[in-house]
Amino acid sequence: MASSSFRHTMCDECWYMEAIDRIPVRLVEEIREWETCCNCGKEHKSGIIIRATPNHFPCKGEHDESEH
Repeated sequence: MASSSFRHTMCDECWYMEAIDRIPVRLVEEIREWETCCNCGKEHKSGIIIRATPNHFPCKGEHDESEH
């Protein structure tokens, strides 16, 4: 995934399907909040936030910025 100014959240399951050989960088557990995975739409608290162009995800970058 290319670096981008667009922020997306990803659940553990989608991360491991996308980047099975890499360990994700996560927010520390104390500050994680429930978010919607930009890939599958499932609610999660994985703490995984990535930067990628919107066309990479089903959300197409259309989500409430207060959530992401």
